[in-house]
Amino acid sequence: MRKITEEDVITYYLYLVLQECKNSYKGLELEDRISEGMSALLQAVRTYNIRYGFFKDYAIAQIRRIMKQKNSKAWAEKKLDSLLSFDAPLANNAENESFTLAACIGEAPRDDSVLDVKRFINSLSVKEQQVIIMRMNGHSLQNISTALKTSIYSVNHILNNVRVKLVDYYGDNFCIARKHEKNLQGHGK
Repeated sequence: MRKITEEDVITYYLYLVLQECKNSYKGLELEDRISEGMSALLQAVRTYNIRYGFFKDYAIAQIRRIMKQKNSKAWAEKKLDSLLSFDAPLANNAENESFTLAACIGEAPRDDSVLDVKRFINSLSVKEQQVIIMRMNGHSLQNISTALKTSIYSVNHILNNVRVKLVDYYGDNFCIARKHEKNLQGHGK
């Protein structure tokens, strides 16, 4: 009698992966769902212990657990794909392509950093929204202070508040990346 291998078990339970992944976990493409499901099945084969009960039940639980994690990660990545780049030129700004969101709020751009700009701007107060939108449209601090009938000091204060909220919104990774970037600039790189 021949010994049952991992490959035999995976081949036998392939239908579980197909059944589980066919109409679920839409954050991933079908091919990716099946691939991740197969990896989950392989992990189930390698980690199974008789104490866990029937292998089929254990495998389904493992596939669902891992696929849920992979699906959540895929949705997060899809969200990033729909975001605007922090250092990409802003729309309605054809004459000055170097004008970016980072330039609007006084931060140097960082490669591969992206923000959900609409959500971020909507999280700001009305006054902050007015100031940042005017900056994004290329208005000077003087123009903004005149239009909003406030001092340049107040406009600067609002921009500083937006910077703080930007760091809060983007998280600690933004702060770490900014410090790393400044260190590189300080070393002449």
